[in-house]
Amino acid sequence: MNLARLFAYAVIPSRTKPVTPPVEGGPIRVDSTLRALVSESIDSANFPARSSVALLLDPTTRRSPIRDAVLEIAFGTAAGAETASRQLATSLSASMDQRSLACLFIVATLAEDDRRMVTLWTFPRDQAFRFASERGTHAIEVLNDVFSRTSHLRKAALLQGRNLRSEFTTGRVLDFQAGKATDAVANYWTSTFLKCTLAITSDTGTRLLARTLGRAYTACASPADHEQLFGAVIAVRVAQRQRWSLGDFAEEYLGSDARKEFLRAVPNEETLASPFDLNRPLFDQLLHFRIFRLDTGVYVSSPPSEIGRSVRLTDGDNPRLACEGRVVSEKLKIRHA
Repeated sequence: MNLARLFAYAVIPSRTKPVTPPVEGGPIRVDSTLRALVSESIDSANFPARSSVALLLDPTTRRSPIRDAVLEIAFGTAAGAETASRQLATSLSASMDQRSLACLFIVATLAEDDRRMVTLWTFPRDQAFRFASERGTHAIEVLNDVFSRTSHLRKAALLQGRNLRSEFTTGRVLDFQAGKATDAVANYWTSTFLKCTLAITSDTGTRLLARTLGRAYTACASPADHEQLFGAVIAVRVAQRQRWSLGDFAEEYLGSDARKEFLRAVPNEETLASPFDLNRPLFDQLLHFRIFRLDTGVYVSSPPSEIGRSVRLTDGDNPRLACEGRVVSEKLKIRHA
């Protein structure tokens, strides 16, 4: 990809100030040196190994302030891209308080055919020494207006794709500070500025949903709550919607104590909001049952190994089911994986 646009802004933290001051900066003329530096920075960031994130979008319009700005920077006019990049720099300033260092904010757009890659960077302000020696005279000059390219306080994000409704919704984030004890400081880049959440893979999210359901089912004492959890399992398996989070599932299907126990079984708030695509075959495998709905409104679940044994199913156009066994407990069984 070729470096097509480059913007840079000096950003001062202003979250605790009554007014966010204007940021200084704008478009930068691209030359061979900057092309090489941007390429080197992208390579050293190793984005494929970094955290995958999903932008928090309006479910109807698929829009968010960050996505709108990045699309304008990637595909808009030169004037529109400059306005959008300045808006991002201003938003970054408003996301940072005095515990964060002033930084250089760089926005780079790379293009190839109809695809674009937008990278966002912060490089913290630092002090540097300039040493000069000439004719036996030596001097050290302290430079204050410099920014570190290699500091562990630097941050970056990458979003890429085509100008389509379904793209530029996920990305990769480099943030060495994320997840540390001082969350308000460490996580401003991902949560406050980018307004995104960690994305998890389809298999990981599906396993987590199955495990959380199992724990909630075990914790619930009421038959009504068991029925509600069981009904939620039925519903999510046949829902047209493919992309879920644990929070979405609880909001859509659960109430009262069932919802409380389900949310209690979720590892943390970050996991609760992380979206994933439900892998239905894996979901069935993990919960390890076949489900039958009878014309009486009764649902019957059975391990596949019991079909033909304690659970008997007749053949034909109108199959009938019969099952027999001694009740020993009530528990939603999952297979650990």
